[in-house]
Amino acid sequence: MPGLFFCVTARLISYFTFRMENIEIKKITLKSENYPSKLKEIRSAPKELFYLGNLEILKNKSALAIVGTRKATSYGKKVLRAIIPDICLRNIVIVSGLAYGIDVLAHELALENKGKAVVVLAGGLDQIYPPEHKLFAQKIIKSGGLLISEHAPGVEYLRQHFPARNRIISGLSDATLVVEAKKKSGALITANFAFSQKRQLFAAPGDVFSPQSQGVNGLFEKGALPVQDSGDIFKFFFPHSKNSRKTEVDKKTEPTELNLSEEEKVVFDIVSTGHSIPINTLIRKSKFPPSKAVAILTQIELKGLIEMVEGQGYIRL
Repeated sequence: MPGLFFCVTARLISYFTFRMENIEIKKITLKSENYPSKLKEIRSAPKELFYLGNLEILKNKSALAIVGTRKATSYGKKVLRAIIPDICLRNIVIVSGLAYGIDVLAHELALENKGKAVVVLAGGLDQIYPPEHKLFAQKIIKSGGLLISEHAPGVEYLRQHFPARNRIISGLSDATLVVEAKKKSGALITANFAFSQKRQLFAAPGDVFSPQSQGVNGLFEKGALPVQDSGDIFKFFFPHSKNSRKTEVDKKTEPTELNLSEEEKVVFDIVSTGHSIPINTLIRKSKFPPSKAVAILTQIELKGLIEMVEGQGYIRL
């Protein structure tokens, strides 16, 4: 009886949360005119879909799924920061699952670069998983993005729902990019779905000594194409373009053109791209008081230009 009471209570809480927030969750079926055309092509296409936001962004738009490890390294983050601005500039929709790590960072960078994000969830849209990303999910909707699920409101996020969810991530997309994945990773499930759906699969080559790269590096044996920069992806999406590698983003590499104050430029110029610089060294070279130097470092890190490594020093991204 206590278990039954807990279950019923949880359902009621979910229902009233749905009502109080006035969430307008809409539903379409396979027979609906606005059902995503790419998804119709896959085996086991969902018979019905529930969504929040702008469903029209999937209509006649190129879409790239980006998935990867929940424990993204500085390398994985650097790959995304190098590729996603170009992707958004070319108006390619980014599809992922809102999980920790690579997935949510892909969505964050999409919004930062005025792109569009599509989130595929593994439970009812009256809840968000992980719950820490609820506010960000609302931000995606407000920015013109989309949240979508094959599960009705009130359906819990069960473990078995996540692998099935991954077929939708790849199915909504023209191609899938894997950035960092262990040997046993949900990202590899998405990759396998992309293969079976005959969608293009890309992978960012990783450090052969890193556990986070063992799974993704194994994809090349199966036929995944390596990605060294955005041009490798554009060759697929824009095969007839003569300047697939040249974008406006390429012009933003000089520190003077970044959104940095004069004090931030002084500190940024000290940070190296090859190896981490100890915090004490940065403070000494900047000639700022320690408290001020640390505050400046924090501001530059929030702008996604540097990252603390092992709590001891900073490196450029």
